[in-house]
Amino acid sequence: CMCSCQIGVCSYPGYTGNTDDLLKYLDLAVSKAEESGSNQYAVYDSKLHAAYLRKQAIVRYIGTALENHELEIRFRPTYNTEEKCFVRAEYYMRMFVKDIGMVGSAEFVPIAEDTGQISSVEYYALERVAQAIAELEKKGVEYESIAIAVSPVLILQENFVNTVRRMIETYQIPSGKLAIEIDEYALAMDPVILEIVMQQLKELGVELILNNFGSGYSGISKILELPVDTLKFERMFMWQLESDPRSEPIVECLIRASEKLGKRLIAEGVETQRQLDILKKFGCVYQQGFYYAPTIPEELLTEVLGKSTDATKSLIDQEREKLKR
Repeated sequence: CMCSCQIGVCSYPGYTGNTDDLLKYLDLAVSKAEESGSNQYAVYDSKLHAAYLRKQAIVRYIGTALENHELEIRFRPTYNTEEKCFVRAEYYMRMFVKDIGMVGSAEFVPIAEDTGQISSVEYYALERVAQAIAELEKKGVEYESIAIAVSPVLILQENFVNTVRRMIETYQIPSGKLAIEIDEYALAMDPVILEIVMQQLKELGVELILNNFGSGYSGISKILELPVDTLKFERMFMWQLESDPRSEPIVECLIRASEKLGKRLIAEGVETQRQLDILKKFGCVYQQGFYYAPTIPEELLTEVLGKSTDATKSLIDQEREKLKR
């Protein structure tokens, strides 16, 4: 019988003097070995130990950050190349952890999933988005929608749809103004339940965005079955446009496919003129990335949405400078 294995190695005594921690560190080393494929080994070293301590610090801080409202709320604007203005925005969250610095949601959300804190984190985020939409409506700002990326772990919970319904009713959110972004890999987790939830959200007037379109977790035929309104490119395609000409036909095919499907398509991660030129050539209307604007604080949403890059240049340049500090 031939089978594969992953091996974790940890010296003793070394990073710990007790067997409980030793077993924990061995598990981390085995997990690291699994990331490299089958029949691999990994040694628990100073780098892995630093990563472990960093994760533990983030775990401890998530709870207090929520209690003390210490999470920094920002939004990524999306530019419409036909209307020549910012028409949408996507929620982004980060927090400052002592002795570590700023930690983005891409790092601490998976940690919150592992530790059971994901409900607290993302329901907090959902309410902040609902409040932002209510404020935009109150001020009469012209925009399409405000999006929030939601973990599949949260979406599959029984009370998720009811919580979204309550937010919509509490903040009187018009149909189509709240957008929920679901990662394409979620379709491989529990497709039947996910489709039911998506249909229920659609009935509530929520715009549904499928992120990482083209990553391979679902085919075009599968997308036809889902009540998805908007597709988002996998960021990797934008990086490849810089160095690999072979990626251009793939990008073109995905843009054409979205048109045929009647779906809105957003290219995220646009950072260079070359990427912009290629997207323009293939007719990608919605674009998002540092080329147009960095993330902006909530209070600037009313100053950016519905405005052109020329009209918002000074504000956006100020935000670029702040992020460099």
